[in-house]
Amino acid sequence: SHDDGLTWSLVTTPVNVTSTDVCYGDGDFYMNQYIDGGTVGGILKSTDKGNTWVYTQLPTTVRSTIAITYGNGVLYVISQYVGDSFRSLNKGSTWSVMSTINVGANYLDVEYGNGVTVIATRSNNHLYSYDDGLTWNLSRSVTAIVPYKCVYGNGVFTLINLYGGTIQVSGSPFNNLIPEKPVLELTASTLTGFYFSYASLPVTAIPLNTILYELNNT
Repeated sequence: SHDDGLTWSLVTTPVNVTSTDVCYGDGDFYMNQYIDGGTVGGILKSTDKGNTWVYTQLPTTVRSTIAITYGNGVLYVISQYVGDSFRSLNKGSTWSVMSTINVGANYLDVEYGNGVTVIATRSNNHLYSYDDGLTWNLSRSVTAIVPYKCVYGNGVFTLINLYGGTIQVSGSPFNNLIPEKPVLELTASTLTGFYFSYASLPVTAIPLNTILYELNNT
């Protein structure tokens, strides 16, 4: 679409692919390649606003990639499985393997915002990086969800729960999902606090050391 989504046209890709994610960065569009239960060898890239696409090779064949994002000059593509996620500093010309953390669950999405890269997983553990994916940290929320999408906008990371409800994990109250215990606040500037709420109480920001003390003494 070239008219803000009012009309659309079909384009042909060089290979027949199923894609679950698309991103934009520095003038180019990118799509992941997904084959349920299969392996893939690359991604799709467009340098002309999506009119034509080229197939860009990954350094090795991996189990299907699930998500892709771009931020601060870095292109990220992640598989559902540890060890099959990559980053590129030159728009996909060359790649390096990301040394992420094994949380015992599938990776589901990756998102960049305001200097922070977040990987959402199929567990109550999510990963974040302050150095463009070179090193990763673990953020543990008490309530496990299955986020099928992580998005960033206006200073806020938001996880969309596959089984209903939206968890907005920084900036403002949770929507449609009231956790029974504290949930980690992922803030693009600090990632240092927790939000908690009960059905009869408003969402409140609590200092990290206070929550850790309470969790360790219950």
